[in-house]
Amino acid sequence: MSRGGARPGAGRPPGSRNKITLEDGRTLGELARERTEFALDVLVSVASDTKAPPSARITAAIAILNQGWGKPPQRHELADAPEVDYTKPPSARIIRPGNEEFEEIELND
Repeated sequence: MSRGGARPGAGRPPGSRNKITLEDGRTLGELARERTEFALDVLVSVASDTKAPPSARITAAIAILNQGWGKPPQRHELADAPEVDYTKPPSARIIRPGNEEFEEIELND
């Protein structure tokens, strides 16, 4: 039995419509963008509803902020990560087995 590649009868038949394209030619994304005001109204009503669970209110508030201001940039920090000076050419460290000392060499083009 062959694996991968083209198979007879597989895929969407030529000339058939993409399932994401609606009858009038709009895509699902276009349809969703038309409902932006409604979705924002729902988020605001959930965030404002004092009877809603706090988790739902917080989630709605975060969604509103992210849409209005964009998601905040994420910063990743590694514990005990060495500082890297990107202005210098790269170097390599050669560590000999059984010895904790290393030899640093410059990598040149």
